[in-house]
Amino acid sequence: MKNSKARQVPFALTALVFAAIAAAALVAPRKMAEGLGYSLDSVDALSEFRAIYVGLWLATAVLLVALRRVNEAPLGDLRALLILGQTSGES
Repeated sequence: MKNSKARQVPFALTALVFAAIAAAALVAPRKMAEGLGYSLDSVDALSEFRAIYVGLWLATAVLLVALRRVNEAPLGDLRALLILGQTSGES
């Protein structure tokens, strides 16, 4: 895409969605974990959920920095890898 505004929209939507998911997981971790098929029965399980899932969702949301640098292909590639990795990792 040559139009930078058209490239910024997917970056912004991705960042907003993953920031909202991460925030929801911080507010109601047990409910979010249930949706993924996990139960947070111990402090260790809660810590692991926050480290792995919330960390990954926040890392994906941090790609908001790519909004200002839409012409840098590695940022778009990284965003795609994070999103596709999450969908293909669920089995």
